[in-house]
Order: sequence, then C-alpha cells, then structure tokens
Amino acid sequence: AVGSRRTSTAAKQAMGEMTMEYPQSAAPPGRVGIWIFLASEIMFFMGLVGSYALFRYAEPALFASQRGVMNQWMGGINTAILVCSSFTMAMSVAAAASQNRRKLVVCLTATILLAAGFLAIKGWEYRDKLTHFTLVAHGSDGKMTVYDGHVHWHGRILILDGYAAPRPDTSNWDIHLATEAQIRAMGDGVEREYDVPANSIVEEMNDGPWKNMFFGCYFLLTAVHAVHLIGGMIAVGVLLVIGARKKVLPAATEYVGVYWHFVDLVWIVLFVMLYLN
Repeated sequence: AVGSRRTSTAAKQAMGEMTMEYPQSAAPPGRVGIWIFLASEIMFFMGLVGSYALFRYAEPALFASQRGVMNQWMGGINTAILVCSSFTMAMSVAAAASQNRRKLVVCLTATILLAAGFLAIKGWEYRDKLTHFTLVAHGSDGKMTVYDGHVHWHGRILILDGYAAPRPDTSNWDIHLATEAQIRAMGDGVEREYDVPANSIVEEMNDGPWKNMFFGCYFLLTAVHAVHLIGGMIAVGVLLVIGARKKVLPAATEYVGVYWHFVDLVWIVLFVMLYLN
C-alpha cells in the first residue's frame, strides 16, 4: 500500500511538471493567434496593393482618366459607414469586457447593420458599372456613332440614357479606353435618351472588370475586401447569437474587434487609391 501511494505521488508530480503554466504577463494564445493571422492578411493585401501600384505606374494616363468615373460621394458614404461600424465594434469590445450583455447585443447588431449598408451601396455601385455601356452603332446613312450611358432593353431596341458623338476616324481609338466625359466632350454635351436598334450595334463594352486594367483592379480589390467584410459579419453574428443567449465572451469579442478594425482600415486605403488619388 505504501509503495502504491509513493507511485501515485510520483505520477502526480510528473504530471505537474508536464503542465504548462503561462506567466501572468504573457499574452493569451488567442491574442497571439489573431495577430499572426493579421500579419498574413497584411502581406496578402500588400501584394494586391503593390500590383495595383505597378499597373498604375505602367499606365498613368489610363488610370487618371478612368478614375474620373468613380462615384466619390458613394465611396465617401461607404467610408463613413465603416468608420461608424469601427466605433460600434469598439463599444462592443468594451461592453463585453464589462459584462454588459445588453449593450453588447445592441452594439453588435448596429455593427452588422452598418456592414450590410456598406455592402448594399457597394452592390449598387457594381450594378451602376455593369449597366453603363459604351456602344458603337451605324446609322441609316452608314456613319458610325459612339454612345455612352446607362442602358435597358425594350424588345429589340436598346434604350440608352447618356451622350452621343461621331466615332473618331483615327485608327487608335479604343472602346476599352472610352469614358463618359470623353464622349460628352466629343459631342454636343447634352444628355438625351437614345433608341439604338440591336442589329445596328457594331461594338459594345460595359464598365465591367473586362473593360480595362483599371476596372479589373477596381473589381478585384473591392470584391476581395467585401469577402473579408462578410467573414467579419459572420464572426460578429456568432457573437451576437451567443450574447442573445445570455453568454458574453470578452476575449473572442476582442479578437473579432481587432479583425474588424483591420478590414475597415483596408477599405480606407482602397478608397484613397481608387476614388481620390
């Protein structure tokens, strides 16, 4: 019996030696993990932003002309929305730390609603770009006309709200580089509604990612950011459900908050690059 007790005591001592105890001053593993994850995300976005910078350096005139089609008001509103969501997310972290469940639920809900508003505006911007066309069509007299504006179909007739001008005779004119401002300057500068028969259209191009390098970068960068934002919304939604079930997770809320602020910061960089600079 004495030998058995000694064996048991020795086993307990051995297990105690194998148990890892973190110093009180050490960062929790979760906090270290989120910062390692963000480091990888920073490198990922640096690659995307660096590629954009190289393309812009190679084609400065293209990027300068195409950037004028961006809706700065909508981009600015979206920026303000995400800044507000960072504020509500910070309040969520503070509420979780103080175990204020009611405030936590309210702030997390506000964060999700603000993010949903951002995505709704971004969806509107995408639709605005994809329905904005540049067309080249021939008339009954055989002359070529360039149209630029938003379109919708009425049977076999395409209705375009925008501008028209004679197609330049120069061989280096490229529909991929045409802008609304260019067509407006080439014509009389008056916005009208034009009926364009489908069988008269020779060339057509909308402001999608296939139009030119600028729009390819715009759609890629903003779509990747939107995916990251949706991922953050899912994490916030999980915390909201847990909070609604009367449980508060301060550490998890802090980690999600750090990620959320990072995603918001990325958007501010993209806004300056794509809309302003």
